[in-house]
Amino acid sequence: MKRLFLFLALLGSGIIASAQYRVSSVDSTFSSEYEMKYLLETENSTIVYGTFTSKDECTMNFSRELAVLQDDVRYKLRKSINIPMYDEAEPKYAMFREAGEKANFVLEFDKFPLHDGLDIIETDKPKEGGIYLNVRGVHLEPIDIERFPDYNSFVNSYPVTIFGRYVENGSTHQYYLRNNFYISCQCTDVDDGIFEPKYKRFYIEMKNNSDHGVLFNFDDTYVLGHKKVGGKQQDKYFTKYTPEAFDDYMAQGDYYEAKNAVGGMKDVSSKLRSESYNRDNGEWANLGLKVLSDITDGLAEKNIQQYIADHPKTRPSALKSQSLNPGDSVCGYLAFEKKKVDTFTLHIKMDGYDFAFYWK
Repeated sequence: MKRLFLFLALLGSGIIASAQYRVSSVDSTFSSEYEMKYLLETENSTIVYGTFTSKDECTMNFSRELAVLQDDVRYKLRKSINIPMYDEAEPKYAMFREAGEKANFVLEFDKFPLHDGLDIIETDKPKEGGIYLNVRGVHLEPIDIERFPDYNSFVNSYPVTIFGRYVENGSTHQYYLRNNFYISCQCTDVDDGIFEPKYKRFYIEMKNNSDHGVLFNFDDTYVLGHKKVGGKQQDKYFTKYTPEAFDDYMAQGDYYEAKNAVGGMKDVSSKLRSESYNRDNGEWANLGLKVLSDITDGLAEKNIQQYIADHPKTRPSALKSQSLNPGDSVCGYLAFEKKKVDTFTLHIKMDGYDFAFYWK
């Protein structure tokens, strides 16, 4: 598991406050989605607590230009907890699916001399309709430490769904982190010249670090394609291959590789194409070793089996329905017949949430 981000981490091993304040009022705010809550002075930094409430479906993160402006000096943002900072190499976003969803966040800035009426500025040139943490004239009221919210309780008050993507070896990976449950997806077009039709293969990784079990149900996965026809969008479902059909297909590919390696293989691709795929029901037929053996022109079966034994495959198999208890992880493939569309979305419904992966 190469990407597992636990955003709900403490800013350090401990937070030692020297003074704490409640935000009593602000003079103006560019985006009403933001509400500033508290400010905490520590020995080495200043920490700001806030809440974001969505007005509609949206994704958002904080610009790395976000700073506290005071006495014409900018104090840089060091860390953002719960709502990620923009990262060109690995863009991450907090995802909100509907109006009224909330997320508490904590921002750590370079320590600055505290004056009433400070400004928190994300951009000097906000665009109309954009969502920016531009707050002018933040007024503070000192409060006792007993009235200051517990850090963990504050950041964990609302579940935050993080969506991100990164590129590795030329391949794009997308992932979600929600309630300490991690799921990632990589999509590959497969056209091996042997089997028809071409198909989309999705490599899925899941890690359950939550405090409860999660069920992966194979039947709750599907791909929906989208295509513009005559100015109107048409949606179509991709045919899904069962785990057994996909694993059988992979085994046939291994057999083909072994047969070709140990004795050469004549042009059998047309026969494999015609017999491996049943177009009436959209599933791979079970050729088994007998069909392949019938077309090998007498190539010794034992040599093929020996080659397979000497070259074991360590790749994951197809994903099957299974429970993931806390601490469990699993990886594997989902496969769908390829269709001619403009874009398509893989949906995996788990733990009351639709994890949607968008591809072109």
